[in-house]
Amino acid sequence: MRRVNIWAVLVSAVVFWLVGGLWYRLLFGQRWMAVVGKTEAQLKAINPIPNYVLAFVLEIVIAGAIGWVTSHTGELNVKRGIRVALGMWLAFVATTFAINYGFEGAPLALYWITLGQYLVGMLLSGTIVGAWTSSAGNSRAARA
Repeated sequence: MRRVNIWAVLVSAVVFWLVGGLWYRLLFGQRWMAVVGKTEAQLKAINPIPNYVLAFVLEIVIAGAIGWVTSHTGELNVKRGIRVALGMWLAFVATTFAINYGFEGAPLALYWITLGQYLVGMLLSGTIVGAWTSSAGNSRAARA
């Protein structure tokens, strides 16, 4: 069995978290607010710290799972990390969100905005974990 490099997981989680910030602040924030029916003032009235902390913790879990599956199912490299992340996104995220959003009657635009952020975040996590765990200097962390 191989171990996942914890530094790769933590860096992946930070990158994933930053993607979320950029996604909703710069890229799709206005569209997202319109789709969910919120205003900037309404969002500022909510303390975001607990949500930011929870998001980061859960992104550590996601990055760790990508790393674990990558390291336990084949060669450790960027291509494999990306393939694993894409497969996990398709199998678990896209499908689960489709079920939930369908039953909730949520707008399709909300589904695509949310799904896109997870796709980019997970692909970057797969890239980082795959690259980091496959580096020559990390041979000890990649072994069990």
